[in-house]
Amino acid sequence: DGSDGWSWELDPGDYLDQTGMAVYARAQDWAGNAAYAATWGLALDRTAPQTQLSALANTIPETAIVLDWTAADNLSGVDSFDLQVRTANQSWQTFASSIPADRRRAVYIGESGKTYEFRMRGSDRLGNTEAYPTNPEATTSISSSICARPDSWETARRYTSDNQAGKATMVSTSFAEQVHNLCNPLDSDHLGDEDWLQIEMQAGLQLIANAEPQHPGAAIVLELYASDGVTLLAQGNPQDFGQSTILLWRAPQNQRVYLRMRHLYAGVAGEGIKYTIRVTQGEAIFFPILRK
Repeated sequence: DGSDGWSWELDPGDYLDQTGMAVYARAQDWAGNAAYAATWGLALDRTAPQTQLSALANTIPETAIVLDWTAADNLSGVDSFDLQVRTANQSWQTFASSIPADRRRAVYIGESGKTYEFRMRGSDRLGNTEAYPTNPEATTSISSSICARPDSWETARRYTSDNQAGKATMVSTSFAEQVHNLCNPLDSDHLGDEDWLQIEMQAGLQLIANAEPQHPGAAIVLELYASDGVTLLAQGNPQDFGQSTILLWRAPQNQRVYLRMRHLYAGVAGEGIKYTIRVTQGEAIFFPILRK
């Protein structure tokens, strides 16, 4: 280790980046006795990862901007990613840092009528960090008219909106499937949309509700309320954007319940942010999965 005065310097500049390296040392005295030491499995990696954001559409009809990217590293492997955003005449701001290496997607929540530019960088497991590009890698504008076509459940029959328990749509006691988007017709910015269903439950049966995103920017929270529309009975949360949500609840008696659906993040809206809600009464049975 050099503490006794014995050492030798190796200049990494003399070697190419590579794995499978080893350092071996032998000491020999005047009588010919020798001792050996070696360190194996070394790597020399001075090269940062290479990342690239995928191009975005010029204009999108929702406030959830979905960013996808590719990444590669020469030796040690990618460790994490950082993402930055800016609007016109503004400085770059980091909105997501230390994104895990296995991720290739992130969602940024913007505002209607604004244009956003994005860039990213990657770091490898040895701390080599890519420089941010000077110019933006992806650019898009959020339409000022993100909800020209709200879903049919917002305007069905006599309703002006299904944003509260009192305007909830009655669904079948056996099975129901609907497709909704997140467009609040009661607010000029269309944010804060909620969709409500009412279900007549039979005693002893299990309610099985599943919200499946049809857009990677969707992430639906499911909340089940008692007949008063206020008392919370059960809740299901998605793990992340684009993840499905399931809610299970068993009825102790015959009763009417209300299912509330909303986005995990209040700032997400747009006619393209769609999800499918499926509701049934019965029994949820989970089978093991065997793979050969």
